[in-house]
Amino acid sequence: MSVSPLWSALLQRLETVTEDKEAAYLEVLQDNLCQLQPQGRLEPLYQSLDPRLLPVIETMQRSPNLKLRLEDFSKHCGASERTLNRLFRVCLGVSFKDWRRRSLMLEAQRRLRQGQPMTQVALELGYQNLSAFSAAYHNFFRRQSYPQ
Repeated sequence: MSVSPLWSALLQRLETVTEDKEAAYLEVLQDNLCQLQPQGRLEPLYQSLDPRLLPVIETMQRSPNLKLRLEDFSKHCGASERTLNRLFRVCLGVSFKDWRRRSLMLEAQRRLRQGQPMTQVALELGYQNLSAFSAAYHNFFRRQSYPQ
């Protein structure tokens, strides 16, 4: 994906922030970005992204779920599971699994902040139980140094 140097630097910085004050500023930025509503389809944002990734990204944004797998998309995207994962690494800098985890956790955070019950969020995002979701959620945000 072709992004501006500013976006690239911000995204890279989000992954490595450790200082509390800086993390808080980036959290505000992230919250504001997550609240933006896409206008129409995702083409403007992902116009230079390999088109075989678009169905995966759009599906995950419409209905995020832990159970979504690349093999579910390979027949419809015209690429093997291995090729799709390689494209995620090349275009987005992370594996599909890591991208999916990040997408799920940010969606979970958004829903929890809206006041949805944690059990409901866990089940709707594809977790088998609250315990599995809670562990994944806390591990993700602890590892990422994001305020919850």
